[in-house]
Amino acid sequence: MDWARRIVGEEVLLGRSTHDLEQARRAVAEGWDYFAVGPVYPTATKPGRLAVGAALLQAVAALAPPVPWFAIGGVDRSTLAEVTGAGVSRVVVVRAITGAADPAAAAAELGRLLAEQPQRAVRPSM
Repeated sequence: MDWARRIVGEEVLLGRSTHDLEQARRAVAEGWDYFAVGPVYPTATKPGRLAVGAALLQAVAALAPPVPWFAIGGVDRSTLAEVTGAGVSRVVVVRAITGAADPAAAAAELGRLLAEQPQRAVRPSM
């Protein structure tokens, strides 16, 4: 991360993709501004990358990371409840919006559904 920070400076947020619990722990320890966990489900955006599933989201949520983190990969209206039920409050979506007949309406619906999801209290397990 130090090399990227030297290039872009302190004003730019830097994030890291993670695919297992150890990578998520390292993302926090290394000082990244945020990190993403996934792909949660199979996705055409990352062909060949194995899905990590909701269990990893639960494990990361239990760490109670001190920086923002996001679920990414295959998140859409049909999977959102499982993702938030695992303790996630932030998601990254691509195809659910860009592949929709009306991207603006799809984004608005996902935003509404996310806001309606109860946030599960997660006990830290550092």
